[in-house]
Amino acid sequence: TRSYQERLDTLEKVRDAGIKVCSGGIVGLGETVRDRAGLLTQLANLPKAPESVPINMLVKVKGTPLADNDDVDAFDFIRTIAV
Repeated sequence: TRSYQERLDTLEKVRDAGIKVCSGGIVGLGETVRDRAGLLTQLANLPKAPESVPINMLVKVKGTPLADNDDVDAFDFIRTIAV
């Protein structure tokens, strides 16, 4: 497990190595709307924004620890992407 800062440092090192940066998130892991906005704000405010920011919705699989997570409302998901 890496700290949040270590993850940000990795993005910088990847870019410094001349590699295009792709960084996004999965919605539906138990995060709040504020958490989602914070991730997107952090990525948007990097010295150079990532070339790709994929946002995916959790695909729940029966028998796994996240199988009983609340479903993400489709419009909430769209709002997250629209940010």
